[in-house]
Amino acid sequence: MNRENAKELWPIIKAFGDGEDVEYQSCGKGAWVPKDEGCAFNQEPSCYRIKPKPREFWLCWNREDDGNFGDRFAYPTNEFSKGAVNHWDNHIKVSESE
Repeated sequence: MNRENAKELWPIIKAFGDGEDVEYQSCGKGAWVPKDEGCAFNQEPSCYRIKPKPREFWLCWNREDDGNFGDRFAYPTNEFSKGAVNHWDNHIKVSESE
């Protein structure tokens, strides 16, 4: 490990120490897999990441008079979107699955 790698890995190692989920991807290919307690951060920094939190958002849509879909939009789930969502005919809260 050189100093540059150490600087890149530091936020990931700190997150791991703080209890966050860290994932590893072998040679930068394939699926991300959880790192276990006995992990050694001995690969390139690009092989590691802090597991992203699932995103949540509102899907909103209106129906035309003929029953077809009209306007559609997606809003992030935050304070601003609460008022914006209410003017749509239909809306559902969606969360990404892991």
